Amino acid sequence: MRCWQKLWSSASQCLKTDSKGLIKNITGIIIFVIFYIVFIHTVGYPSINLDESLPGKLYWTFPHPDSLKQGDTVVFRFKGSKYFPHGAIFIKKVACIPKQKLVEKNRCFTCNGKPIGCAKERDRKGNPAPLFKWNGIIPPGKYFVVGISRDSYDSKYWGFVDKTAIIGKAYRIF
Repeated sequence: MRCWQKLWSSASQCLKTDSKGLIKNITGIIIFVIFYIVFIHTVGYPSINLDESLPGKLYWTFPHPDSLKQGDTVVFRFKGSKYFPHGAIFIKKVACIPKQKLVEKNRCFTCNGKPIGCAKERDRKGNPAPLFKWNGIIPPGKYFVVGISRDSYDSKYWGFVDKTAIIGKAYRIF
């Protein structure tokens, strides 16, 4: 008997003799899927902050926020750059929202006249840092996000986060 034939005969024998175990496994899978749909998809899940861009390391993320305001913490999929790949998960604070006026002058940003922060001229390796240039009203569905660290890689360098990239609103646990 060949190897695959032995495996097949063993598996079919196992199914005949252990149908209660099979039912338990299927039941466990069904319970997990229901748990995921009801709890994780609607109630939320933990998110971990791995750098110094925000205070705290652990956040609870609620998916699909209805609305966002200045000061909210959001989890989103990054659009990609030479520093991070497309789809990387970021956690940042919303600094300026649609219909507000964002102005960049001399690498420093304001939202409706209130200072947000300044972009560094060089990255950590000493290379020239990119700069997002904008002077005007933020369009619908776009958000300007920042971290609290001077070294935070945020909207000052790469621009707006699209609403469709936002995974959820995050709340600091610790």
